[in-house]
Amino acid sequence: MIYLITAALSITTLSLIMRKATLNTDTLWGVILGNYLTAATITAAITLTSPKTTPTPFTITLGAITGITYTAGMYLNLTLMGKRGAAITASMIQLAVIIPITTSVLIYHETITTTQLTGIALAITSLPLLASKPGQKLEIDKTILPMILLTILVVGFSQTSSKILIQSGLQAENNYFFLAIFTSASLLVAPLAYRNRKQLKKTDTFYGIGVGTFNLLSNRALLLALTTLPGAIVFPVSSAGSLLMVTIAAIILFKERVSRANIAGIILTLVAVILINI
Repeated sequence: MIYLITAALSITTLSLIMRKATLNTDTLWGVILGNYLTAATITAAITLTSPKTTPTPFTITLGAITGITYTAGMYLNLTLMGKRGAAITASMIQLAVIIPITTSVLIYHETITTTQLTGIALAITSLPLLASKPGQKLEIDKTILPMILLTILVVGFSQTSSKILIQSGLQAENNYFFLAIFTSASLLVAPLAYRNRKQLKKTDTFYGIGVGTFNLLSNRALLLALTTLPGAIVFPVSSAGSLLMVTIAAIILFKERVSRANIAGIILTLVAVILINI
């Protein structure tokens, strides 16, 4: 249970650090670069101290491609946080699970339960509510909705790539897979950060290290939690629990404004996440 609590708290802390960064940076690229350099360094250390395996070209290639979508997803995530805050963005990101589920059904011919279908329907229903303007009854922000959908697609693909690795029987190479992701992302972001170097702040490095550390910590804690608890408990509790904590913390700490429609969307997302992960 301690690993499950650690995972939920890490996900919450990660979101709050990202939100704080959007309020105190002039460009997002320094934070993103610090995130991936930190993640790559820690992953390299873990890989070197783990039992040695020889990665296949497929694993490295898949990781390198996923690094591109990770970068796009992180940029969109931070941009959405800057525009709509942590509470709404955290809910949106949870909906990305629809993509790997759809892939599992269409490509790998897996079956889903009626409960999960209900969760997917609720998730789709929550989208216009989450995209509605703050302070309005139900007026969809047409500039935000396309960004939400793009973020869900990009983050969803990133999650799907892990599914592809497992389905290919290469889960033993996961350290090399993530090392390829973070290295690829670092190489991609470095020129962008350099181009915007005049806007970089010293604090960007600290935000980046914080994001990278808690990003890895949440993933590792989830893996450890799954070794002692069934997935039917781990995924709903970690997802719904962290979403609830992020929402409460964002409203209290950052005074984020959410309309009644937004709150309804967050509640629907909470229920959807629990149903989808059962």
